[in-house]
Amino acid sequence: MKCFKCGGENQENATFCIQCGANLREVQNENAFLQTESIQQSPPINIPNNTMQTTMPNQPMPSPSVSKLNYPMYMLAILLKPIRSFQEEEEKFTSPKTAFLLSLFMVIFMTIASLIQTIFQTVRVASFSLSSGYTTTFQWENLKNLNWFTVIGKDFLIAAGLLFAIAGVFYLGSFLVKKQFNFLKSLAITATAIFPFIVLGLFLSPIFGMIWSPLGLVLTVISIFDSFLILFELMNRALQLEGDIKVYFNVACFSILIIAGYYIYINLILNPVATGMDQIMEMFQ
Repeated sequence: MKCFKCGGENQENATFCIQCGANLREVQNENAFLQTESIQQSPPINIPNNTMQTTMPNQPMPSPSVSKLNYPMYMLAILLKPIRSFQEEEEKFTSPKTAFLLSLFMVIFMTIASLIQTIFQTVRVASFSLSSGYTTTFQWENLKNLNWFTVIGKDFLIAAGLLFAIAGVFYLGSFLVKKQFNFLKSLAITATAIFPFIVLGLFLSPIFGMIWSPLGLVLTVISIFDSFLILFELMNRALQLEGDIKVYFNVACFSILIIAGYYIYINLILNPVATGMDQIMEMFQ
């Protein structure tokens, strides 16, 4: 280090200058004191918040929360305005939990409806005699012969198979037309479209059929047609199909469903229709 008085060279930790004898330690203490005061008197440096954000580019941004679906209100809205109701809640079906819960509810409703029909067909016994003609009695003791576990399990698997088969066919068909389509969305559309059939065809049709047989048959046909139109419209809006591709795509998908799902449809759709036809024939005998 250099001496502040004569400029002579000294060792770094020297206390006195070797040439003029000046006290080098006092000068070092004064310099350190002046530097400390300058640091304390300098104004604080403000770092803007956006500077910290830019220094951490890998930090994940919080994803926007999606509100939960009100299932009872949504099911009621489906019966009144199915297309509009689905479009208003469409964003919520990106959640796997929401799509699968809605599908589970539909499967449970179909299972309950099929179970009620099985019970009714088991206890209802029609007989014919020359004196009184056709008579109908209810023999509740026949329920003892039902294998409840087998009946409920079969109805549940049929309902789940129907729902997932429809959703799966349209999902796989989307690859053929080169459209980006989510299976969860296909499942939600299928569950939405099938609900009018559950209410009108599986619950109300047997009830009104007991009052007047043709009315039950009409409700079943209307429910099938209504669910078909809802499925057709929602699937084509989701896939954004137009022109000839739209026609060919739907013909192919529905043809596959009719052929591959024959045994499923015959248990869920043709049985109620056949029951209504039997009741109509009994009126003319």
